Amino acid sequence: MRLSIVNAIYRKEMLDLVRDRRTLISMVAVPVLVIPLLLNVSTRLMSRIQEKSEEEAKSMAVAVRMTTPALREALEKAQIQIVEKDDLKDAVLTKTAAAGVEEIAGTPVEVRIYADNSNPTSSAAAARVRVALDDFKDEKVRESLRGSGIPDSVLTPFTLKRVNIAGRGRWRGWRGEACWVTCCC
Repeated sequence: MRLSIVNAIYRKEMLDLVRDRRTLISMVAVPVLVIPLLLNVSTRLMSRIQEKSEEEAKSMAVAVRMTTPALREALEKAQIQIVEKDDLKDAVLTKTAAAGVEEIAGTPVEVRIYADNSNPTSSAAAARVRVALDDFKDEKVRESLRGSGIPDSVLTPFTLKRVNIAGRGRWRGWRGEACWVTCCC
């Protein structure tokens, strides 16, 4: 093929593209304006939904069925409202409780947290319960170690701290290369 023919066909196609407004809009306006706008709106919407569900989780009660008073006290210490229910799963599904906590007797004691992961409020409440019970478990382990004469440092032999050394306006691009961004802030 001759290069002049290829060049003529290329020019004709480019001219047709520039003349067609719909094509220009779909090539320029959608990627440059619409997609970032949609991403921004969806990000803000998701953060609002998450904040709202966390606030609702703080105000809703958690259904419990447990015999150990220390576990109940750990939940109350974390300011989690507790309500007694017979059917924990049904209470969570009917939204009369944000989450359910059940103690199963055995060695060791098993604690089950019931949550409806399709409901953000239930997920947030289950996360609050998990944090409260994890803190309680850590404190019991530390007390046991102190009673045995073993220092607490056995549980945390080192700490991790991430330090950002990038200067103002500097960030790493998606490929890892250093990029400079100037901003007026």
